[in-house]
Amino acid sequence: TSNAWVVVSNQVLTVTSNATVQAGGGIIADGTGYGGNLGNGAGKYISGSPTGNVGGGGGYGGNGASGGSNTLAYGGNSYGSVTAPTAYGSSGGSSSSVSLPPGAGGGAVRMNVTGTLLVNGRISANGGTAPGQGSGGGSGGSVWLTAGTLAGAGVISANGGAGNGWGGGGGGGRVALQYGVNAFEGTVSACGGGYAVGGAGTISTKANSQTTGQVLVDNCGRSGTNTPVGGLTLFDLVIRGGAVAHPSSPSLLLSNLVINSGGVFTCGQGQTNLDVEVLRNATIDAGGIMAVDGRGFTAGVGPGAGGSSHSIGSGAGYGGNGGASSWSPGGGTYGSAPEPVDWGSGGGLGYGAATGGSEGGGAIRLTVGGALTVNGRLSASGNAGMQDDAGGGSGGSVWLSAGALAGAGTI
Repeated sequence: TSNAWVVVSNQVLTVTSNATVQAGGGIIADGTGYGGNLGNGAGKYISGSPTGNVGGGGGYGGNGASGGSNTLAYGGNSYGSVTAPTAYGSSGGSSSSVSLPPGAGGGAVRMNVTGTLLVNGRISANGGTAPGQGSGGGSGGSVWLTAGTLAGAGVISANGGAGNGWGGGGGGGRVALQYGVNAFEGTVSACGGGYAVGGAGTISTKANSQTTGQVLVDNCGRSGTNTPVGGLTLFDLVIRGGAVAHPSSPSLLLSNLVINSGGVFTCGQGQTNLDVEVLRNATIDAGGIMAVDGRGFTAGVGPGAGGSSHSIGSGAGYGGNGGASSWSPGGGTYGSAPEPVDWGSGGGLGYGAATGGSEGGGAIRLTVGGALTVNGRLSASGNAGMQDDAGGGSGGSVWLSAGALAGAGTI
């Protein structure tokens, strides 16, 4: 009832008839998961960084955010099941000092209701906010609900906790909803938390009558770090609200793909190719992005790399020749025009210490059995030269195959 709470850590609740959570009441596992730098996705902590002692956020459904400006204070990685989540969320990173504790991960709630599960209150497994200065927030935990009918207008959540100060935010957790009938009109979220925002978690929904379900990656409108997706045979993928998703394996097979405004689909760390097959339809809405910009060869590297002479770099080539500098010709062309799969090359090096930039574009291979509608942006552009007098990277590859191609966006 209202103003009443069941607090759990790792609990399975089986109800053979109906279950009701009234407005103002709840079943909560907030911050009851891994604490004290523990968990498969625990954040890292670094002492004496340019921004002080900082910790990264914990990871679970989404990666945790790095803390401060030190990339060594990285957030934890994702893990666990998308459709049957039972794992705890992980702790953020902190030092061993008891005065700088991190946020704990969310716990795990598992409910199996034969009849109607009416949620007008709250069912949550949110990660904890870090109480210690500079420490990372905990990742969201697990909420797995199975019901004959899911109804109500309350809140179901597994959000990441905020870091303290420069501490990284925890990644969102995992929510899975299975039902005969879905009449729920409330809020379902698994968003990253923090000043440096953690990656969105995953929300899996599937009706008993469906052969394939949907996985939603939504970061509540805040741009955060990455969310790996995959590990399922076939599903609909929806990316939106500041989420940055990437395949967890070299290729990905989907039933349908939708990238709404604010959603980004890209490569993960160390990946250069985005290889996706969609059996039905794919849609990139206005404000949605599928891109591997700057994911190709690094500066001065590649078959069409720009040259460098007298600390002045020329532009890289791939489909077209790179632009010449005052001392060097641009890089040459290579690869296939009708079936492009190569990365763009890096521009020539300039003067002084390398500061990034000049990378070539990566490679997108998208095969859609039905309609591909592009009203947003689909790109594999090269990066501009950021070092003084450096050359720009060449564009990469975009190879699209579709039953129908439509839209008014940008390729």
